[in-house]
Amino acid sequence: MKKAFLIFVAATMFTVISLDSHAQIFWNNSAVFAGNSSSYMSVPNSTSLNITGSFSVEAWVNPGSLSGSSKGIISKGGTLGTSLRLGVRILTSGRISLLTNGSQRILSRNSSAIQPGNWTHISCTFNSETDTFKIYINGALDTSAFAAGVEPQTNSDSLFVGISGNTTPFNGKLDEVRLWNSELTSNQISSNMRTSLGASGGVYSGLVLSLTFQREFSSGLSSMDFSDFNNHGNFRNVSGSLNSISEVSVIGYNPENTITLNNCIYFPGSTDSYMSGKDTAALNPQNGITLECWIYPLDITTGRIFTKGNAYTFNYTPAGLTAAINGTILSANAQIPFRKWSHIAFTYNSDGRFKFLINGLLVKSGLHSLGTINVNTDSLYIGGGPGGISEFFGYIDEVRITNKSKSISDIQKFVYASLNKNLDPNVIDNNINYSFDGNTFDNNDNGGPKLKFRENAAFSNPGRVTKIPVAPLNQFNENLFSNGFNINQPVRFISDMKILRDSQIVNINTSINNIKLFIGLNHTKLTDLEISLVSPHGDSITVFNNRSTNSSDNNLITIFDDFADSSLLSNRYASFYCKVKPENNMNNVFMNKNAQGKWHLVIKDEAALDSGILYAWGLNFNDADVKNIDLSAYNLIQGFYEPNSNLQTPDTLTVNVRSSSFPFNIVSTAKTQMKSDGECLFSFIPNVSIINGDNYIIELSHRNSINTWSTGISFNFSEAILNIRDSNTLVTGLNLMQVDASPVRHAMYGGDVNKDGIVDVSDALLIENDALNFASGYIVTDLTGDNFTDASDAAIADNNSANFISVILP
Repeated sequence: MKKAFLIFVAATMFTVISLDSHAQIFWNNSAVFAGNSSSYMSVPNSTSLNITGSFSVEAWVNPGSLSGSSKGIISKGGTLGTSLRLGVRILTSGRISLLTNGSQRILSRNSSAIQPGNWTHISCTFNSETDTFKIYINGALDTSAFAAGVEPQTNSDSLFVGISGNTTPFNGKLDEVRLWNSELTSNQISSNMRTSLGASGGVYSGLVLSLTFQREFSSGLSSMDFSDFNNHGNFRNVSGSLNSISEVSVIGYNPENTITLNNCIYFPGSTDSYMSGKDTAALNPQNGITLECWIYPLDITTGRIFTKGNAYTFNYTPAGLTAAINGTILSANAQIPFRKWSHIAFTYNSDGRFKFLINGLLVKSGLHSLGTINVNTDSLYIGGGPGGISEFFGYIDEVRITNKSKSISDIQKFVYASLNKNLDPNVIDNNINYSFDGNTFDNNDNGGPKLKFRENAAFSNPGRVTKIPVAPLNQFNENLFSNGFNINQPVRFISDMKILRDSQIVNINTSINNIKLFIGLNHTKLTDLEISLVSPHGDSITVFNNRSTNSSDNNLITIFDDFADSSLLSNRYASFYCKVKPENNMNNVFMNKNAQGKWHLVIKDEAALDSGILYAWGLNFNDADVKNIDLSAYNLIQGFYEPNSNLQTPDTLTVNVRSSSFPFNIVSTAKTQMKSDGECLFSFIPNVSIINGDNYIIELSHRNSINTWSTGISFNFSEAILNIRDSNTLVTGLNLMQVDASPVRHAMYGGDVNKDGIVDVSDALLIENDALNFASGYIVTDLTGDNFTDASDAAIADNNSANFISVILP
């Protein structure tokens, strides 16, 4: 007996460890009932549960068996709900029965019988004013009936889930069990059925019980009520099960077949339609603040995004972005496109430094000394505020409030990541985060209040409402996505019956042993699309081919991973979020090939009438936790370049990344082979020395050329481009030679053989001596790359010496 106990404990500990190692805020869990009278959930009576008028009951049901007796879904009245003041059952025939006061009032049709082993959404409603009962199956009205004077009688009994009397235990899985104190309309039922609801206020005011079976901040089964009425329950012999369709028995980041996991908030722009949260200490940072979120404006009128009294505000305007600290307005004239997703951020430090960013890129910075941020007791408002002033019209997602002025690098790291408590990159700081994925609490548990809906603000419900945009965020938080991905953010239109070809350059010179592909796009009909990935070597593979969801969600926000648990199949998932196998195995094509070079994502829209936008896509190689820092330079060498062919003889180039202030210390160094067109791909091992958003100077060094120093340059998303081949304006002192007029080409001056920073007689003497001795091979006196030192090399050095060509420093 002791041995058996130890085995059980060990197994339990292993399960807990496995869950926490892949912890998710809302990785959809369901409750599994054993089908006997000792397996159920009880919820203590409360005023809100003692319903004596209109009501609605909702649930996702997946019975394991219908044999024996009726299966209780929800019941209230008497022991285990026996007296059925209110109850919903599935009969052995698969028909849904709604009861009040011990009597059946309505029965669903035979033709819509619930099938064992399949998920089905059911909703039963009663309107006490019209005495009307209705049953909906999968969001569609199945049947209705009338009965007068049959409102549920008042009682003080507990509410039960998974049973409705000793002989009616439910056998199977239940999820998203909800009770409302009002009759839901057909539109409300249809819109909400594929959204997990942790909501209160506004359009959700009638929600008195919402059992999502999730925990707030960790994986595992929970009896917590996610409505605002705190009707928390107690399990008896109930276990948990993930609803994702996984082909192996592991906990992963798999698509769901019942609800969509990537939601946001819709703000209709109407009076007093916003979200609010009570004041907390975490909402009152004093020494610095960062406000950020994704927005999708539906018009170009001014709309409030964040407001907390006179302490801070952040607004969208036709001209760009504005923010206010202590009542003083700061602005950035950088227009935000409407009907497109944009990530916006504002930072302020108490020393007066502030920044505005759009899609992770700096659009304005400045200094305005406003001191520490005011502390007040005002509520936080999102999307508007009381009084109907500047309500935002559009969608908002992933709202973050951090109690410091975050660096550009910190913001860029997680633009495309949906965060939660278990995967909070700023554990030292207060980093309030609202993901709005079916809930309105602070997903990081950093002191943010639970938000309430006001008037007509609501979840966007992409799983049931057609053509709803979804922010390009992914919750695949292994290694804190998107830290290890090469991200490209084209924001390009996917047109009807056309091909979109987007490219990104990968600088790291490594052999591929595993590859992942992130795609973030919105579309109105995924079955129109064929998507392929093309390597620098010309190898191509189709990763997505005209697939569809089982819902209205036609957006593709996912990571294609050969080792994902779920295959890419049509009509199987509510959305393809957040990790799935590609159409074809990518490693079969790309493994052992070099990752370096230009990769292409090719999207074919193969049918008319529907379109979309590609927001971002990214590549991860060899399961990298953090991507390298890349510099793509375009550079030519005088003498090595041939104007007739517009090509040069390839050679080695070294770059030093230097501090932008004197004495210009070297931060990092890399070396690579220049290509014949001048392309040079440098990759630096990630470290704290090169910081995204900071300013640097690039020094380019060639074995026998004058070192060239760039003007200021910054890295964004761990990438930078320096093209001094086509323009000399990016070089300190314009210190390049024009070597071609059509096309215009510039090159580094040749002739600094002894690398002392100047072309002079000492260099000329070295060249002359080697020429007289017919020196050949890879030697520094060869200024033309032909492996000989001769008069042509001497001519270059003599000419540059006569013109006093030397290094020009910043």
